[in-house]
Amino acid sequence: MVDDASYLNVKALEALRYVYDQTACGVVLMGVETLMKRIFIPSGSGRMAEDLAQLYSRVNLQKYLPGAAKSADLERIAEQSKLPGKIVSAVLAEVKTARELKNVLERVKYVRQLNPDRAPAEIVAQALSEVFRAA
Repeated sequence: MVDDASYLNVKALEALRYVYDQTACGVVLMGVETLMKRIFIPSGSGRMAEDLAQLYSRVNLQKYLPGAAKSADLERIAEQSKLPGKIVSAVLAEVKTARELKNVLERVKYVRQLNPDRAPAEIVAQALSEVFRAA
């Protein structure tokens, strides 16, 4: 099982294909929504497109599992942060996943601790800009 497979280069993907071909061991590639578009449906032609087409021919199943949590779930997680409602609402309006929410809320707490007099909107904006958020 390979997580973040959308970041693998062609050489790494070819190695996984080789393992599959030699062992008949199943391989699970997990990544962001664009995984199939970025890796398995290459634009153009050439060796890279051919290599990826060879890998794609072995794909038996592709399934998109939405990572976005239900808003009620995110709200329950955010309530545990014990941050003011204005800040929580501003963060909830911007995040899509529980992991993203956790990371942003932790960053908000840190920025707020360093800048206690700063406006909540500015704190949230800074925290959002500093946290890596997968597409």
